[in-house]
Amino acid sequence: MANGFASNALDVEHGYRPAQGRPGAALTPVMLAAAEMAETPPSGTDMLAAVAVGYEVGVRSGMYWNRDHARVYTSGL
Repeated sequence: MANGFASNALDVEHGYRPAQGRPGAALTPVMLAAAEMAETPPSGTDMLAAVAVGYEVGVRSGMYWNRDHARVYTSGL
């Protein structure tokens, strides 16, 4: 929860207009919490792979659910 507040306060998330969302706002705090709770810390390669997969899933699902993105002018919905 603290990571979520910190990522929002520091604006580490960014928007992706076709998805009408901000995948980093959900992805970053969850990844940090999972890394903090892991028995063995994940490697940098593992973290980068998780970021890539998380963004791919977040962006594609946002684009699927918000197919009429031409009518919305904000990056976060």
